[in-house]
Amino acid sequence: MRRGAASASSISGSFSNSTFCCRSSACWTTSRCLCANWDASTAATRARAFDLLSSLDIAAEARKAPEELSGGQRQRVAIARALANDPRFVLADEPTGALDTKNGAAVFAIFRRLADESRTVIVVTHDEGLARLTQRAIHIVDGRVAT
Repeated sequence: MRRGAASASSISGSFSNSTFCCRSSACWTTSRCLCANWDASTAATRARAFDLLSSLDIAAEARKAPEELSGGQRQRVAIARALANDPRFVLADEPTGALDTKNGAAVFAIFRRLADESRTVIVVTHDEGLARLTQRAIHIVDGRVAT
Protein backbone atom coordinates (compact mmCIF):
# COMPACT_ATOMS: atom_id res chain seq x y z
CA MET A 1 0.00 0.00 0.00
CA ARG A 2 1.42 3.39 -0.89
CA ARG A 3 1.94 5.99 1.80
CA GLY A 4 -1.22 7.94 2.54
CA ALA A 5 -3.47 5.37 0.88
CA ALA A 6 -5.98 3.39 2.86
CA SER A 7 -7.68 0.20 1.81
CA ALA A 8 -11.38 -0.37 2.40
CA SER A 9 -10.58 -2.86 5.15
CA SER A 10 -8.36 -0.37 7.02
CA ILE A 11 -11.23 2.09 7.59
CA SER A 12 -14.43 1.13 9.32
CA GLY A 13 -17.42 2.90 10.79
CA SER A 14 -20.27 2.55 13.22
CA PHE A 15 -23.15 4.94 12.80
CA SER A 16 -25.93 5.91 15.16
CA ASN A 17 -28.66 4.43 12.97
CA SER A 18 -26.75 1.28 12.05
CA THR A 19 -28.78 -1.66 10.92
CA PHE A 20 -27.76 -5.04 9.65
CA CYS A 21 -29.12 -7.63 7.25
CA CYS A 22 -32.82 -7.98 7.94
CA ARG A 23 -33.06 -11.66 8.86
CA SER A 24 -29.43 -12.39 9.73
CA SER A 25 -28.16 -13.17 13.20
CA ALA A 26 -25.78 -10.88 15.07
CA CYS A 27 -22.97 -13.42 14.67
CA TRP A 28 -23.57 -13.87 10.94
CA THR A 29 -23.63 -10.15 10.19
CA THR A 30 -20.41 -9.60 12.17
CA SER A 31 -18.61 -12.55 10.59
CA ARG A 32 -19.84 -11.55 7.11
CA CYS A 33 -17.64 -8.45 7.29
CA LEU A 34 -14.66 -10.75 7.72
CA CYS A 35 -15.43 -13.04 4.80
CA ALA A 36 -14.74 -10.42 2.15
CA ASN A 37 -11.42 -9.23 3.53
CA TRP A 38 -9.98 -11.85 5.84
CA ASP A 39 -8.19 -14.99 4.70
CA ALA A 40 -9.56 -17.49 7.19
CA SER A 41 -11.88 -20.43 7.44
CA THR A 42 -15.57 -20.12 8.22
CA ALA A 43 -14.88 -21.49 11.71
CA ALA A 44 -12.22 -18.83 12.26
CA THR A 45 -14.52 -16.04 11.09
CA ARG A 46 -17.27 -17.26 13.41
CA ALA A 47 -14.79 -17.43 16.29
CA ARG A 48 -13.56 -13.87 15.58
CA ALA A 49 -17.16 -12.62 15.40
CA PHE A 50 -18.02 -14.38 18.67
CA ASP A 51 -14.93 -12.87 20.35
CA LEU A 52 -15.99 -9.39 19.25
CA LEU A 53 -19.56 -9.93 20.43
CA SER A 54 -18.18 -11.27 23.74
CA SER A 55 -16.02 -8.19 24.21
CA LEU A 56 -19.21 -6.13 23.92
CA ASP A 57 -21.15 -8.41 26.30
CA ILE A 58 -23.64 -9.66 23.69
CA ALA A 59 -22.33 -13.15 22.89
CA ALA A 60 -25.53 -14.60 24.35
CA GLU A 61 -27.44 -12.77 21.62
CA ALA A 62 -25.25 -14.07 18.75
CA ARG A 63 -27.98 -16.17 17.15
CA LYS A 64 -30.72 -13.56 17.42
CA ALA A 65 -32.18 -11.63 14.50
CA PRO A 66 -32.28 -7.81 14.63
CA GLU A 67 -35.92 -7.63 15.64
CA GLU A 68 -35.09 -9.73 18.71
CA LEU A 69 -32.44 -7.27 19.91
CA SER A 70 -32.81 -4.01 21.80
CA GLY A 71 -31.51 -0.78 20.30
CA GLY A 72 -28.42 -0.93 22.51
CA GLN A 73 -27.72 -4.54 21.48
CA ARG A 74 -28.05 -3.58 17.81
CA GLN A 75 -25.64 -0.71 18.39
CA ARG A 76 -23.08 -3.10 19.91
CA VAL A 77 -23.48 -5.48 16.94
CA ALA A 78 -22.77 -2.51 14.66
CA ILE A 79 -19.63 -1.72 16.65
CA ALA A 80 -18.51 -5.37 16.51
CA ARG A 81 -19.08 -5.32 12.76
CA ALA A 82 -17.03 -2.11 12.44
CA LEU A 83 -14.15 -3.72 14.35
CA ALA A 84 -14.31 -7.07 12.54
CA ASN A 85 -11.49 -6.37 10.09
CA ASP A 86 -9.21 -4.90 12.74
CA PRO A 87 -9.20 -1.47 11.04
CA ARG A 88 -6.50 1.18 11.43
CA PHE A 89 -9.15 3.94 11.36
CA VAL A 90 -12.51 3.80 13.13
CA LEU A 91 -15.21 6.41 12.58
CA ALA A 92 -17.96 6.21 15.19
CA ASP A 93 -21.08 8.40 15.14
CA GLU A 94 -22.75 8.43 18.57
CA PRO A 95 -21.44 4.93 19.40
CA THR A 96 -22.73 5.06 22.98
CA GLY A 97 -26.00 6.91 22.32
CA ALA A 98 -28.22 3.83 22.73
CA LEU A 99 -26.14 2.25 25.51
CA ASP A 100 -26.38 2.26 29.26
CA THR A 101 -23.44 3.55 31.30
CA LYS A 102 -21.80 0.14 31.76
CA ASN A 103 -21.89 -0.79 28.08
CA GLY A 104 -20.89 2.72 27.02
CA ALA A 105 -17.81 2.45 29.23
CA ALA A 106 -16.97 -0.95 27.70
CA VAL A 107 -17.19 0.48 24.18
CA PHE A 108 -15.04 3.44 25.14
CA ALA A 109 -12.47 1.06 26.72
CA ILE A 110 -12.24 -0.77 23.39
CA PHE A 111 -11.76 2.53 21.53
CA ARG A 112 -9.13 3.60 24.10
CA ARG A 113 -7.25 0.30 23.58
CA LEU A 114 -7.31 0.86 19.81
CA ALA A 115 -5.95 4.40 20.26
CA ASP A 116 -3.23 3.04 22.57
CA GLU A 117 -2.30 0.65 19.72
CA SER A 118 -1.67 3.73 17.50
CA ARG A 119 -4.94 3.45 15.64
CA THR A 120 -7.06 6.46 14.83
CA VAL A 121 -10.50 6.54 16.43
CA ILE A 122 -12.77 9.45 15.58
CA VAL A 123 -15.92 9.67 17.68
CA VAL A 124 -18.80 12.08 17.14
CA THR A 125 -20.74 12.48 20.35
CA HIS A 126 -23.03 14.79 22.29
CA ASP A 127 -21.85 13.13 25.52
CA GLU A 128 -19.59 15.68 27.23
CA GLY A 129 -18.40 13.05 29.72
CA LEU A 130 -17.20 10.83 26.88
CA ALA A 131 -15.61 13.79 25.09
CA ARG A 132 -13.63 14.68 28.23
CA LEU A 133 -12.05 11.21 28.22
CA THR A 134 -10.55 11.58 24.75
CA GLN A 135 -6.99 12.62 23.95
CA ARG A 136 -8.30 15.48 21.82
CA ALA A 137 -11.75 17.02 21.47
CA ILE A 138 -12.92 19.40 18.78
CA HIS A 139 -16.14 21.17 19.63
CA ILE A 140 -18.49 22.21 16.86
CA VAL A 141 -21.21 24.74 17.63
CA ASP A 142 -23.76 25.75 15.00
CA GLY A 143 -21.68 24.14 12.27
CA ARG A 144 -18.44 25.92 13.18
CA VAL A 145 -15.37 24.81 15.08
CA ALA A 146 -15.56 26.46 18.49
CA THR A 147 -12.44 27.69 20.25
